Amino acid sequence: MKEEAFIKVKEALGNYLYHSLTYTEFEDIADYELLTETEGLILISGFNREADSRHYHWAALSPEKVIEATKEDHNFYLEFIPEEWVDTFTQAGYIVRDKFRDYTKPDLSDITNEHSHAEFLKVDESHKAAEVTMSCKGQSRGFTGQTQEWIVEWLTKTEDIVHKAVVLDRNEEKEIIGVCFTGVYGVNSQKGPVAWIREIAVNPRYQNKGIGRRLIRQALSYCKSHGAVRAFLAADECNVNAIYLYKSLGFQPAADTQIDIMRE
Repeated sequence: MKEEAFIKVKEALGNYLYHSLTYTEFEDIADYELLTETEGLILISGFNREADSRHYHWAALSPEKVIEATKEDHNFYLEFIPEEWVDTFTQAGYIVRDKFRDYTKPDLSDITNEHSHAEFLKVDESHKAAEVTMSCKGQSRGFTGQTQEWIVEWLTKTEDIVHKAVVLDRNEEKEIIGVCFTGVYGVNSQKGPVAWIREIAVNPRYQNKGIGRRLIRQALSYCKSHGAVRAFLAADECNVNAIYLYKSLGFQPAADTQIDIMRE
């Protein structure tokens, strides 16, 4: 997809009732293909490496427009489906892939200097961190794990998220058994910079031992040391155990959700 076409699509989004492109930059979908651009529908297709799946971005006046354009296709997903459209999609054979809710922690006053005891992932162990995330694949609806390539990019690529890091935990054999991806964004926000808990994974054999809690607190401490004054994460509504943990750490749920659907 050419950048000129992407800019044109962005400019036209106001003509559609809903769309999935609010947070999308050209770099995110530079290798995607613009399939359809009509009065009632925009459809952009590509392969999402993080999800390890084909992926559609869309803008539409009705769910029927999207269904008609994708009804012969399989093994893909679509993001940011409005709540009132979900029944129409499920009746057409699509299923809910995940339903994410934002959680915010309004201040970090209870977070101490715990990052001073933390260990941080180095690039040369990215493959071991990837194995930990893959060991949790499917434990939560929509969680697909991360590849070594994605983790290397997380540690090395410059973007709006600054001070990116992966806090890790090891067992007695020095094997990596837990990881927490974190970073800081909103550095110019009037409310102050935000600590982002991007993702956390603990090898299933070591879960329910307090490792996840420790990793999150160390990640928040690390971000606080880099100026963060509040925190953000997202969780699928079915991930009950994780939500209990997040709430116990002071994260508060938002009202809105992000619904993603897929067709197998």
